[in-house]
Amino acid sequence: MHAAKLLGILGDAQAVPVLLQMLEHFEVIDGYHQEAEDALVALGHPATRACLKAYPTASSEDLRQGIVAVLSRSTEKNEHIYHILLEFFEQSTELGAIYLAQYGDPQAIQPRFKGLR
Repeated sequence: MHAAKLLGILGDAQAVPVLLQMLEHFEVIDGYHQEAEDALVALGHPATRACLKAYPTASSEDLRQGIVAVLSRSTEKNEHIYHILLEFFEQSTELGAIYLAQYGDPQAIQPRFKGLR
């Protein structure tokens, strides 16, 4: 777990593939998975770009959920991230709502939540 944290702190984009492999090989409830998520968030744009590329072919639910968790904490706001978060919301309403709220894009309120008032 410490190594994943250090990779994020060092800020080297070469760490991104290793961190994505950690998301794939460890369960969401595992501390290693959370540390890999945190490190990817810390790496910023290169990690976001890699997550966007990896999401469509993600081989496990743990990897998909980890990618969505990273994207939800991204400082970048764009349509591609937004659509992935909406897609995940359709698959897992509770977690999807949490990730959309973390992302903080006001357009997410329009299609999904206005009718809940």
